[in-house]
Amino acid sequence: MTVHLFETISSSRCANFALKTAPDQEEEEFGSEAASTVKNSFYVDDLLKSVDTEDKAIELISSVKRICKRGL
Repeated sequence: MTVHLFETISSSRCANFALKTAPDQEEEEFGSEAASTVKNSFYVDDLLKSVDTEDKAIELISSVKRICKRGL
């Protein structure tokens, strides 16, 4: 399936399933920190994460976005 209709009963479950399974498939390429961030740091559609440096944040954001994009 390449698309899913929103505002149906199963929409939130489908989105949550994709968000929780994508990191498992992409962890080897993008690293365990990015995969763990996707699995554990989202609240609905908000990512809540803090890192030590701006460079680390930029790298993490890039990896998280690519994991989510592949999980579509």
